Amino acid sequence: MSQSHAIIIGGTSGLGLSIAQVGLRDDVNPITPIILGRSVEQAAVEFEDGEAIFCGYDLTHSDPTEIDNILASDREIDYVFWVAGNPQPHAMIDMDSLGIDNMIDVHLLGPMKLIRHIYEFFYLRQLRLPQLVVISSTSAYKVRRGEDLYCALQAAKVAFATNFCQTMRFVDATFSVTLVMPAGMDSPFWQWSQKDTSSFLNTRDVADIIWRQVNGEEQKARYEAGFASLVIERNLRGEPIVSSELPRLQRPH
Repeated sequence: MSQSHAIIIGGTSGLGLSIAQVGLRDDVNPITPIILGRSVEQAAVEFEDGEAIFCGYDLTHSDPTEIDNILASDREIDYVFWVAGNPQPHAMIDMDSLGIDNMIDVHLLGPMKLIRHIYEFFYLRQLRLPQLVVISSTSAYKVRRGEDLYCALQAAKVAFATNFCQTMRFVDATFSVTLVMPAGMDSPFWQWSQKDTSSFLNTRDVADIIWRQVNGEEQKARYEAGFASLVIERNLRGEPIVSSELPRLQRPH
């Protein structure tokens, strides 16, 4: 059996890096991560030589064709993870146009252009489409003061995941999307802030939960259904609370 690979958009730190590490070390179905991001040198020190593939990619201006050498190889690409993101430093009314554009590019436009290119590449060559895993956030349905743009971008990922699944299932009946909405995690994402992240989720725990969903016993059912959602909230001790039900949008209060 050929080695399975996973493209991880935003796999250089935080949850993306943990997804790469947990997938690589799976005892039953190990994967070789293909990590795309701006700081791949930072991620490379976390792996032994040959354990992972690294591709420098800037979601704000890189051209998706820059990864064609990866797509055109004989590697078996079974998964695409959309993990990339950056925090919102201020309420949108206090941000300049450059900061707004950067957040939209990193969270939405850059990954969507890349995903469009990846799946077009496989579709035109009549190859099986990789499973897509979209990492959004519980902020997609919550009301948070000062995080209006961030929450909007997370909600956009939810809408994309559900509708892209509906579209691509007509192309490949085995295609599937997993939408993941984790609560805040203790990761470099929060380095800029003064937040106390001691009770936040551990990224390795979240990555374990995701891989069990994506690559576990429910895989056959997921192929048939095509779509799965995974909401990972936390209790006061930072322990994960997992649900498959999509929550309702909160109202302002």
